Amino acid sequence: MAFTFHAQTSHRRNWLAVAVTTFLLLAPDAGLAQTALDVEAVPRGMLADTVQPTAYRLDLTILPEQPRFNGHAEIDVQLQREAAQIFLHGKDLTVIRATARTSSGTVLAQWSEVERSGVARLIFADPLPAGAVTLSFDYSAPYTDTPSGFYHLKSGGEWYSWTHLEPSLARQAFPSFDEPRFKTPFTVVIRTHPGLTAVSNMPEVAVEHEDDLDAHRFAPTPPLPTYLVALNVGPFIQAVGTVPPTPQRPAPLPLRILAPQAQAGRLDTALRETPPILSLLENYFGQAFPFPKLDQIATPDLSGAMENAGADLYGERILLISPDASTEDRRHFGDALSHELSHQWFGDLVTPRWWDDTWLNESFANWMGFHIGDAWRPDLGIGIEGKVAAFRAMETDALDVGRPIHQPVTTTDEAGDTFDTITYGKGAQVVGMIAAYLGEERFKTAVRLHLSRHPYGTATADDFFQALSDTAGDPQILAAMHSFIDQPGVPLVTISRAGNGLVATQTRYTPLSDAVDSHAKLQTWSIPFCLRAGPAQACRLLGAEPTSLEAPPAPFLMPNVDGAGYYRFDLPSADWRQLIAHLPELPTAEALAADDSLWASFAAGRTGAGLLLAETRSLAAHPNTDAALAGVTRLGILVHRGYVTPEAMMAYRRFVSRILTPQAQALGLDPRAGTHDGEPDERRNRRQQVALLLVREAADAPLSARLAVAAQQYLAGDRQAVSESLMDSAFIAYARRGGLPAVRRLVERALSSDDPVFRDAALDAAASTDMPVVATWLLTLEDARLRRGERMALLHGLAAASATRDLTARWILDSYDRVIGAPNGAPYTRRLPFLMSAHCSATMADEVERRFGVLMRQDGDALDFDRMQERTRRCASLKMARSVELSRALMNMDH
Repeated sequence: MAFTFHAQTSHRRNWLAVAVTTFLLLAPDAGLAQTALDVEAVPRGMLADTVQPTAYRLDLTILPEQPRFNGHAEIDVQLQREAAQIFLHGKDLTVIRATARTSSGTVLAQWSEVERSGVARLIFADPLPAGAVTLSFDYSAPYTDTPSGFYHLKSGGEWYSWTHLEPSLARQAFPSFDEPRFKTPFTVVIRTHPGLTAVSNMPEVAVEHEDDLDAHRFAPTPPLPTYLVALNVGPFIQAVGTVPPTPQRPAPLPLRILAPQAQAGRLDTALRETPPILSLLENYFGQAFPFPKLDQIATPDLSGAMENAGADLYGERILLISPDASTEDRRHFGDALSHELSHQWFGDLVTPRWWDDTWLNESFANWMGFHIGDAWRPDLGIGIEGKVAAFRAMETDALDVGRPIHQPVTTTDEAGDTFDTITYGKGAQVVGMIAAYLGEERFKTAVRLHLSRHPYGTATADDFFQALSDTAGDPQILAAMHSFIDQPGVPLVTISRAGNGLVATQTRYTPLSDAVDSHAKLQTWSIPFCLRAGPAQACRLLGAEPTSLEAPPAPFLMPNVDGAGYYRFDLPSADWRQLIAHLPELPTAEALAADDSLWASFAAGRTGAGLLLAETRSLAAHPNTDAALAGVTRLGILVHRGYVTPEAMMAYRRFVSRILTPQAQALGLDPRAGTHDGEPDERRNRRQQVALLLVREAADAPLSARLAVAAQQYLAGDRQAVSESLMDSAFIAYARRGGLPAVRRLVERALSSDDPVFRDAALDAAASTDMPVVATWLLTLEDARLRRGERMALLHGLAAASATRDLTARWILDSYDRVIGAPNGAPYTRRLPFLMSAHCSATMADEVERRFGVLMRQDGDALDFDRMQERTRRCASLKMARSVELSRALMNMDH
């Protein structure tokens, strides 16, 4: 039965008259109880259990070109006891009328926002009795202009709107009980201009023309949390198809790819490749896709994606890849689709009960992204991306300032802290470590058991652990998992030789000159540890006490088999040298694990710079690009942070050139599109990365000149002059050789284009010149076409370059008040600590602390700010201790 709304919202409504009437209705003399607000009673975390939402009905008028949208929302709730007021959620909503309907009639309510995170209070004219109540709201609210919340953006001259409501932004779209534990059905109506497409979570069941607008009516959803509601409107182009039947699903699944019109011609890959990825997931989970249709939707200016039920949202650069796409873009496509589509089961079908279990939702999906992505295209090496992410997470996890994967979330603000590299990088590696230890089939059986116990409901991490325990029959595995998720830090397994055997000892990894507190000294983990000595392999759960291991004769030791463990290792010098000599023979994940552990040993003061350079040269012969270039990439980071003296810079460039020039010659570096069609993706990836390093690090003049000419031809209209995979290196070469005039041209062409690949490459190149005059121009650039995410990317590039870092930092500090005071300034505020993390000066850390410590902790994110300060000071200490040694080692390479 179709629901009839009591007060439909129309764009023709006289809002002024309604507002005046409502003011009179809600004024104190209108009979509403004026209850004083008890500030201590305002729930900043979980709402009280005395109100339980059971269903939502949303009727929204969405005109994307307008600054605001209008809505009528009804929420069915169950009151556990009589209430004169209730708390719920709403942020920046202008509520015109609020009522509560019971079996006895309709009662007026007064709405007010009482807490900055979006807690609202309803005061009723008469107390409501316990039982069923329908809350009703007429309201309007502003769109945001960043890809979060309910936002609108212009693309190709047309306006569009989308929703991205995780973790707690549904309150900006409609009055709600905005917590994941409250899963209810949603019935949605979207009113918009005729001719526009409206997309929500469920299939559209009717379109009716009313009051000059089209009313798009959608089928009711199964129970969903508020953060998964999808409301998308615009003149989208579509590619339509189906996902063929699978053993888990006997009927075809309707599939659409939707994107702004400016992306015409870029939808085919997503339409073709979504079905095989979805089929792999259905096979893994052992059940059909849990929703009746799937829309894959592209949006500008989004660097990630969002798992809205039945209506996944992706950044254009991720979803809309071309046949000429780089290997890196193909990887991101496969990883992101596998990640977001796995969420349709693990997150949407079964939802975390509260934000303290977000880690499991995201860690599992991140691991699945790598795991299923690898199954989809083994040749792309998507699974290796998971190892890279894990080792990157260790850099953060090794800080004294940190958090465990699983931590209490007591306020809404804290929910956002859980979406970081600890959750995604460390969490995915821990999930993978447990899966590897249990074995694929047993782990998959546990996942299926967990889903079968909580369909369309909520669950906790403990529920998942119970499924693991019930399947594995091994309580030790739960102890191991808890030891990694309930405490911060990176384990260090030190291997020493004792007679004819080995001894493995665990401690917490700490960098150079770190004063280890008493708690860290006592930290231990239950570590699933696997060591390979030649062909022989042994796995143990390492406990707190040193563990004796056999040491059969072998050419080298590899103490992290398959790179599956979340730990670092250290070896005696002789064993390091043997392992380094055999790096090209190792599986990629093991080579990356060895690279991470050796560089961590250098940062801890145990390994010399000469060994690092030997490893960099040996690793360059590895057949996998990620492993082969890992050492060069790490060395470049140190160089750009000032670890190499000016006298040693030319030695550094010659060192990089000697390693990479032979590879470039073997690969061929013709930048023209189509030249290397049909090559394996690994070879394409090696060419892209080698070219970029030769231009950026080695300052290879002949190559830079050739690429700059190709870039100039591209900008002159020859779209075949540069392939997508070589755009980064070609545009950097063009910008560096042409200086500010070239950068101005690049930026103008980028801002005039809707091609996400070209736009990103051109703007990234503009920020990568390492020229102060260019940085000054970019920092003062005011252009309405420059999106907020792009401005952040420019700042990031300028802050990372050695010659523009201080200038950019000064601008950030001097502009802080203006930036955070701007509309929607919050994204800047939360990213500022990250932007400043490239600094390597204790003096800068002192100044930042003195001038902005209190403000940045208050207005941004205290954890990220403190991490930034610790990174800066650690970098300065390590530079002081090791830069001369590293510089001498580089210069010795010339002899």
